Amino acid sequence: DDELAKVRQWIADGARADFEKPIEVNVASDQAIRVKDREFWAFQTPMRPAGAGSIDGLSLKPLAAPAKDSTLLRRAYFNLTGLPPTPEAVAAFEQDRDPKRYEKLVDRLLASPRYGERWARHWLDAVGYTDSEGGNSGDQTRPHAWRYRDYVIRSLNSNKPYDKFLMEQLAGDELFDYRAAKRLTPEQIETLAATGFWRTAPDATYSTEQNFIPERMDVIAGQIEVLGSAVMGLSVGCARCHDHKYDPIPTRDYYRLVSILTPAYDPYHWLPPVFPCGGVGAKCDEKTTRYLLPTATPEWEEVVTFNGPIEQRIKELQAAAEASKKDKPALDEQIKKERAKLKPLPLVRALFDLGPEPPPTRILLRGDATTPGALVGPGAPSILSAPSRDYRVEPLGHSSGRRLALAKWLVHPEHPLTARVMVNRIWQHHFGEGLVTTPGNFGRMGAAPANQKLLDWLAVEFVRSGWDIKALHRLIMTSSTYRQQSGAAGFPLRRIDAENVRDAILQIAGRLENTAFGPADKFKAQPDGEVVTESTRRSVFVAHRRTQPLSILETFDQPFMNPNCVQRGLSVVSSQALHMMNSDLTRENARYMAGRIIDAVGDNAAAQIERAYLLAFARRPDADETKSAAAVLERMNLEWEKPLEKDRPAEPVRSRAKWLALATLCHTLMNSAEFLYID
Repeated sequence: DDELAKVRQWIADGARADFEKPIEVNVASDQAIRVKDREFWAFQTPMRPAGAGSIDGLSLKPLAAPAKDSTLLRRAYFNLTGLPPTPEAVAAFEQDRDPKRYEKLVDRLLASPRYGERWARHWLDAVGYTDSEGGNSGDQTRPHAWRYRDYVIRSLNSNKPYDKFLMEQLAGDELFDYRAAKRLTPEQIETLAATGFWRTAPDATYSTEQNFIPERMDVIAGQIEVLGSAVMGLSVGCARCHDHKYDPIPTRDYYRLVSILTPAYDPYHWLPPVFPCGGVGAKCDEKTTRYLLPTATPEWEEVVTFNGPIEQRIKELQAAAEASKKDKPALDEQIKKERAKLKPLPLVRALFDLGPEPPPTRILLRGDATTPGALVGPGAPSILSAPSRDYRVEPLGHSSGRRLALAKWLVHPEHPLTARVMVNRIWQHHFGEGLVTTPGNFGRMGAAPANQKLLDWLAVEFVRSGWDIKALHRLIMTSSTYRQQSGAAGFPLRRIDAENVRDAILQIAGRLENTAFGPADKFKAQPDGEVVTESTRRSVFVAHRRTQPLSILETFDQPFMNPNCVQRGLSVVSSQALHMMNSDLTRENARYMAGRIIDAVGDNAAAQIERAYLLAFARRPDADETKSAAAVLERMNLEWEKPLEKDRPAEPVRSRAKWLALATLCHTLMNSAEFLYID
């Protein structure tokens, strides 16, 4: 009778299959973690080294001589803004006699809107941001992903504390009850857009052929890999199929992370990422198949009001088309035209709990969705936890609170890895290599810190500053370690990033458009296969499609996001030189650059040469360089005059030849190593 009563009660409660209790983990006495495991440096809270007071004081290498002013100026500009200094900026720096002029320069660059655009690219790499879904050759576009990109740029420009930056990305939808708001403020929309962090991994489930449980689990795995490598500095994905072979991360802990995401990424009640979805036999309901939220702003209301009459006209045309087979083809060209008039609704690509109850999560034996094992609840890796900073969920009225608990756990001041990983990334992007040279893996198979005392001191200072990212930049860039000249024992000589190559070419040509934010600019594939764009905005605002990157960016090592990139590769291949020599991008902009120089200084050859060097290298040429460049201009003038006199006798040949000769010199400077490398 007792057993029968239990069965009846179980049926009354919904006959749920997860009637057994999930695995319980007591951090203080976790049998899966050995005491020896907790002694590894990366799993212990960073402590301020005794007697430490500066980066230079903790340096393990003797410092080289200070860099020249012109070198330091260009280095600082590229590091913080991704762009070269203008000739006016060079002159202003030279004329400033304040002993603190360099420190003032750093502050100005940190306050520039270009700073956020530059450093957003580093973060977007780390989290795997693109404007397409990936996962298969269809590579569906993500038309609303740009709001996350804009959120990152604005956050960095406003110097949002890193702990808040992470909190909003991991759980922005749980920080306030967005469902209850009749109208969202711009700040609330930004907070929801921040959760685009969880929507960056490749996701092929828009295709009905690839929308089964294994593919859905792959999407979740991709997001956990992003979290692990970009934020925690651990390869947690290794525990998906078995206990991690090198780090103390049992499979149980991997699926506890999965459980944190399943209220929003429910593999058994899945929402495809976009609408409409494609594939054979695709039948998608617009209201239930997209992770997109209306913005509930005046902008939304304006679009709805504008679209209303057009949508009514489309309905009338559709009804007429159904009633008349004869007129249907003509009514269909009309329907297409009316649809082209519709304005897209201002939606936010976000992650949010589907509710009302989180689904059960089980360990998948060998990572196979068809072999479920023990039930687990939400939790964080035990090796990184302690009783004082354990993962604890506080249920919310409108959401499960699981991701908010993860965010709070990660930004605890004593967390062993969060601050270390971020300061290491910032160091890496200033010096080309992190203090830990495996930025996505601080575990046993990763590289040991080249200078752990310095790494820990920076991490402690970072937290003490209130997680102030700009203060960390300032601390690094004003050190003698950063300000030393380049060379084997000094600052590392390195090539500028792919986006910097394109942006710098547009900048020195006077064509770079500083309009920021909004939908990504389009690109197109040429008949010869080259992928180009007519946009003259910064590269961060040009659509980044996984299967069709801009050729100039791909050539210079823009990474393929699968799912993300915490450290770009660096190749030196012939295609780079060929692209710089022969592409329309460089040839066309060399002519724009020449015209810009003539407008600024007129026909004087010496003034033109000086201006060209200032634009390309942020320095003036020496006497030998001026003499050589003058000889080139003279010779090229003659070379250009010959065909012009033959083909264009009615045009002012001499002035045109001088312009084309100067363009040839500009093109040569663009192709030099000095243009492509930071000294």
